[in-house]
This record gives sequence, structure tokens and C-alpha cells, in this order.
Amino acid sequence: MTILARFAPHLAVIAAIAGIIWWIDDRAADRTRGEIAAANADAAIRMQSELRQSEQRIANAVHTITGNVASQIARIDTSRTIIQPTITREIALDPRYTDPAAGLSDGLRKAINDARSSFACTPSAGGGIECTLPAPEPDR
Repeated sequence: MTILARFAPHLAVIAAIAGIIWWIDDRAADRTRGEIAAANADAAIRMQSELRQSEQRIANAVHTITGNVASQIARIDTSRTIIQPTITREIALDPRYTDPAAGLSDGLRKAINDARSSFACTPSAGGGIECTLPAPEPDR
């Protein structure tokens, strides 16, 4: 017991120092956990913001592409509504179509050639074709 009484003040100091170190370490761990949580929250906010911006860019690109496709379809429809009635009228009015050996009328040949020339297609480097569309007719 005397040995314990002799070292008791030293043990108390060692226990106090160990307690202070543990307390400081625990506070630092709590602070680090808080900083990590704040950093994660900031990262989540930034990621959501970037995601919304990406979605907006994609939506704008899709809108632009949709507008381009719609205008090209409108040009094709305009051309079709101009060329198809001409060919139909020429076929209906030309009496030579009762004779298979007679061939095409001048008006029908002109309408077909006009249709072919207005859609000039050329081979593209990627293996497909590129076709130029005629300018749309102005609204009357």
C-alpha cells in the first residue's frame, strides 16, 4: 500500500494527461467528422447544380435538333406537295399512257427531272449520302 501511496500522485498526473489527450483527440475527431459532413454536403450541392446544368444543355440540344428535323421535314413535305400533284396531273391528263410503248410525256419528264435535281444526293465520307433540299416555298 505504501508503494501505491508513493506513486499515487504520479499515477494521478499520468491519468490526467491521458484524459486530456483523449479529450483533445475526441474533440478533433468530432470536428473532423463535422468537416467531412460539410464537405460532402457541399459536394452534393455542386453535383446537383452541375447535373441540372447538364440536363439543361441536353434539353437545349434536343430542342435545337427537333427544330432542325421539323424544318427539314417541312421542306420535304413542301417539295412533295409541289412535285407530286404535277406528276399525278401529267399522268392523268396524258392519253399516251394507254400505249406502253409511247414513253413519258414532256411535262412528266420535266417534273421527274425537276424532282431529281432538287434532291441532289452525293456520297459522304462516312459511307452514307448527303442530300441537299430545295429552298422552301414562301407562304402565299
